[in-house]
Amino acid sequence: MSEYPRMQITFEAMKALPEYSATNPTGVFVGKTWRRHDGVFDQAFLARGGKPQWLICRYEEASPQMVRGKMTEMCAIKVYRPVIRARAGSRILCR
Repeated sequence: MSEYPRMQITFEAMKALPEYSATNPTGVFVGKTWRRHDGVFDQAFLARGGKPQWLICRYEEASPQMVRGKMTEMCAIKVYRPVIRARAGSRILCR
């Protein structure tokens, strides 16, 4: 997972993001952001001892492409590794 750039985020903001761990979200538009528990549904990965990791995904602008003879605006999915930002001494309860 170290290949993904980091994104600082608070625990509250991370929990507030919609979760799409098994699918990609509907409603594709630049800036749409969600969280994904990567590997949680991959039985072969889990059987090998893999540990699912949280990721933050966001639709970002991509180069327009020719689709059916017409230039079409495109979105790409950019993936980030979350770095939870918390005040020193604060408690974060994960449920």
